[in-house]
Amino acid sequence: ANVYVAVVVALVLKLFSAYLFFVPRCVLNVIILLGAQHLTEFQHMRWLLSLRQTRTRQRTYLVDFSVWWVAFLFTIIFGAFKGILGAVFVSLLMVLYQVADPPIARLGYCEERGRWMSAKAHHEVRPRLGVVAFRLEGPLFYANVERLEEWLAEMEVA
Repeated sequence: ANVYVAVVVALVLKLFSAYLFFVPRCVLNVIILLGAQHLTEFQHMRWLLSLRQTRTRQRTYLVDFSVWWVAFLFTIIFGAFKGILGAVFVSLLMVLYQVADPPIARLGYCEERGRWMSAKAHHEVRPRLGVVAFRLEGPLFYANVERLEEWLAEMEVA
C-alpha cells in the first residue's frame, strides 16, 4: 500500500507540478500537516511500550519503539527530511544489529504436543538428555556464524 501511495504521489507531482506552483503556501502546508499527522500517534507508542512485557518477539517491539522515538524527536528538532533520514539510519543500524546478533532460543521437548518448543516461552518443556536443540531466530550467514559457534560452545560446556 505504501509503495502504491508513493507512486501516485510521484505521478501527481510529475504531471501537475506546473499547476502546483500557483497553489498558496498555506494550502501546501496543510497538505504536509495532514500527511504527517500520524507522527503524533502516541497510542501506537504506548502499545509498542506495552508489548515489552510479552515473551515472544520482545526484541522486535523494542526496536520499533526506539525507531518511533528517533523519528518523532528528529522530526520535531531537525525537520521532516532530517527526521526521516535519522529514522531510516537508526532503523538500518537496528536491522544490522539484529542480523549480526540474532536471538537463539533453547528448545525443549513437549511430550503432550509431541514437538520441540521454546524453553523460555513454555515452562512445561524439558530438554532431552544429550541433545542441544535450538532455534536461530534470524537468518544464518557468514556475518553471524561466529556468534552461533560461540553459543554452541557455551552450551557444550554447560
